Amino acid sequence: MNFCLTLANFRQLIFCSKNWIMFYLISLQKKIIIIHTSAKSTITRISFKFNLISVRVIVFLLQTQQKCVDERYFSFKYSRSETDKKKNKIKNKKYHCRCEEVCRSPMELNCSKGHIFCEECIEKYWKMDNANDDEKHCPVDDETITVAQRSLFIQRCIDQLLVRCPNHQTKIKDKPTKEPTDIKIDDTLTKDNTVFCTWIGPLSEVQDHIINKCEFRGIACPFQILGCSVATMLSKDLPSHIIQFQCKHHSLVP
Repeated sequence: MNFCLTLANFRQLIFCSKNWIMFYLISLQKKIIIIHTSAKSTITRISFKFNLISVRVIVFLLQTQQKCVDERYFSFKYSRSETDKKKNKIKNKKYHCRCEEVCRSPMELNCSKGHIFCEECIEKYWKMDNANDDEKHCPVDDETITVAQRSLFIQRCIDQLLVRCPNHQTKIKDKPTKEPTDIKIDDTLTKDNTVFCTWIGPLSEVQDHIINKCEFRGIACPFQILGCSVATMLSKDLPSHIIQFQCKHHSLVP
């Protein structure tokens, strides 16, 4: 009888232990879920903050890069009027001459600071300065100069300066024509006379771009010599002009 009671008690103990273990596991599972949810929420918040910081850092870097790039850009002076010269004022003054242009054929003097000038500018200055004196002097600090030589290193640096196309803010109607009284400008193809070229490149390539590649350069109609009334148009508008005035061009051919 005692054995049976003991066995029953043992079974009851096992049953209670099983229930207690199940209850413990369920409680533990709930705690794990709560911890996981909390950790996930924390990770999400951390990730969000990190992404926000990353975005701010990226924006800051882009703004800084743009500012640095903008400081390197300057407009190459091909304009003839004083207004255009003020508009296209060079921002990078590191290689400026007294003429306020980027040095052309830069000459480096052997003065204490090694000043740099355009070859043409320094020759003109010395001709004026040496009227009553055979010695050559630096125009900046008035030191006596014994050596003035071309600086190929500075020329390479200047050639790599980034410039905008002169047509980035010009007007085609301002471009001079050979016969302004007899020739008309095609207003049907250039309703907005303001043209903008987005090209930016090294100074050494600007001439080739202006003459051969710029879509906003002013060109004449190939049939102008036969009597086409359109004098100047944008290079990008030439195909449209040829199509639009096809019949008129055919009538001009003898």
